Amino acid sequence: MTSKHLAYYCWANRQWIDFIYDNYPQDEYMLKLINHIAKGARAWTDRIGGADWNRDLWGIENKDELIALEDNIRHRIESLTEQRLTDRMHITRLNGLSHNPAIADIVQHLLIHGDHHRGQLASYAVAKGYKKPDIDYLNFCIIHQL
Repeated sequence: MTSKHLAYYCWANRQWIDFIYDNYPQDEYMLKLINHIAKGARAWTDRIGGADWNRDLWGIENKDELIALEDNIRHRIESLTEQRLTDRMHITRLNGLSHNPAIADIVQHLLIHGDHHRGQLASYAVAKGYKKPDIDYLNFCIIHQL
């Protein structure tokens, strides 16, 4: 995981947050998915931090609350040191299976989790005839001159 990948993840989420809340604030499917991305990341960063994790993975927040949650998640991930990323932690998944993944792998999982659900949002938006945000990674690099 690089800081550029994390920056892309946060930027892409913010593009979808703005798109949904500014254009389709009554679309419960899109609201649930964009909130789920952030809440899933919160659950993992809670666990990495040793806190009892919040199991609200599907509730809908208002736009300002969701943006604040996204900012908090980014800060938590950025604060992980290289040493901490190589640490392993014991987890028990919701399906009951136990694992000892490296924290870097957990962070990579949450980045991929976001990609997965943003893809679902894109497919849904296209099917509904909405003009979806252009969140291609290369578009991010061009916009930010990276």
